[in-house]
Amino acid sequence: MSLLSLFPEGTTPADVWRLQPGLENAFPVLPRNVFEWESELTRQQKALIAAYYASSYSQSRYGGDILGEYPISNFVGSAVTVDESLLAEAVENPESENVDKRLQPILLFVRKLCVESYKLLQRDVDPIFEQGWSEQTLSDVVFLCAALSFYLPVMLNHGIDLQRRAG
Repeated sequence: MSLLSLFPEGTTPADVWRLQPGLENAFPVLPRNVFEWESELTRQQKALIAAYYASSYSQSRYGGDILGEYPISNFVGSAVTVDESLLAEAVENPESENVDKRLQPILLFVRKLCVESYKLLQRDVDPIFEQGWSEQTLSDVVFLCAALSFYLPVMLNHGIDLQRRAG
């Protein structure tokens, strides 16, 4: 339920951005660019990382997974899906055998980035590099999470239902 009367039931993220004309066209470009730019990470890996961050965000700030089946396509503006059972397993244990071994240290980093970013140390990123990822990939992950760290509170603090699947 929206917290503002100017956002009726069924308001979408695009409606919120229209409230601030300077952001209407600017913000949607950022996540799409982060999601689409060339990277060692695939679109599916980025989608899993984004969904994992969104879940970690809601758990750490609201004490539960208020985002539920958050449609990542709402964030990136393109059709992409996340295997919900894999996401649930990763949230429960990012080092689960069903989670790609190379992604495990990235997910552990993302969780700490979301919950305790002020405590990040070199030892939190070394396992990422040990799995063969580059510094550019780590930067891609940081940009992806930073874009979400702006997007999620804007929507949630306006009372926008992010569990609602687009049309």
